[in-house]
Amino acid sequence: MKPRDILITCFMVFSVGSCFFDEPISYRTAGDASVRFAYTAITAGQDQTCALLADNTVKCWGRNHTGQLGDGTTTDSLSPVGVSGISTATAISAGSWYTCALLADNSVKCWGYNSDGRLGDGTTTDRTTPVSVSGISTATAISSRLQHTCALLADNTVKCWGLNDYGQLGDRTTTNRSTPVTVQF
Repeated sequence: MKPRDILITCFMVFSVGSCFFDEPISYRTAGDASVRFAYTAITAGQDQTCALLADNTVKCWGRNHTGQLGDGTTTDSLSPVGVSGISTATAISAGSWYTCALLADNSVKCWGYNSDGRLGDGTTTDRTTPVSVSGISTATAISSRLQHTCALLADNTVKCWGLNDYGQLGDRTTTNRSTPVTVQF
């Protein structure tokens, strides 16, 4: 499908940005007649927005105080910047100051704020470039929310990591997890 030439529409509600579209689109800047990127998916986190491009790379923009743009810096950006080392992404999902990407090899990488272990790498260290989520190699879908992420695996199990103050990781505890745990159905 050929991307349409339209603008991405974004707005802020209670400091959480949102962007909407219903098919692949092209990003244009005001007064620019050339198409800059062909986006196939978009996700809005807290203060950052990221887009998956048709070439399976990811670009992010917005606030970057914890590395949530994934470009190796903590410099805010008013325009899209490339996420370091991501060239095979198939899906993206953003949370509060962090973002995760599902890769073609069914692994997951995350970057940004890592309080409560939300990057899933076994630490609580913020990361300005993507890190691998421990033990995830068969993911088929990902979903992030504020401070935790879950992955659906090929065997139909679900693993989650990050903040667990209300039991949102599904492991029947309220213990935060910096590595994925299996949801107990």
